[in-house]
Amino acid sequence: MKKKKDSEVVKWKSQFAKRFELIREASGMSQVEMADTIGMSQNLVYRSEKDCDISLNSFLLLFVHYMKNYKMNPEWFFAEDNSGFTPYEMESRKTKRVSSAVERRRNKIILDMFNMLQRDGLMPQAESNTTQE
Repeated sequence: MKKKKDSEVVKWKSQFAKRFELIREASGMSQVEMADTIGMSQNLVYRSEKDCDISLNSFLLLFVHYMKNYKMNPEWFFAEDNSGFTPYEMESRKTKRVSSAVERRRNKIILDMFNMLQRDGLMPQAESNTTQE
């Protein structure tokens, strides 16, 4: 039973290590640069990406740093099968909401301008699809 638990821990640590590395690489930073940014050693960043053999405090420090500064999606990070998530899904949802609101405002402005131009006779009324005989 203990071996099964140990193998599960190793599997999860390996997944976390890959995910830490992916986020750091996506940031465009080297391990040294990331370590300097966070205030930890390069060796600790290396170990977090190799086999995640780090203390809980270091794990949480990295996790919170990536989540806050790089908008890492915690669902993506902790899901066993994270194929249904993107690393930055929370940010993309926010972007979609903002884009949708901007698009609605833009459409309303265009419609208001169109109606004003028609009202002032500066634009012809839309033709109907029925033909007159």
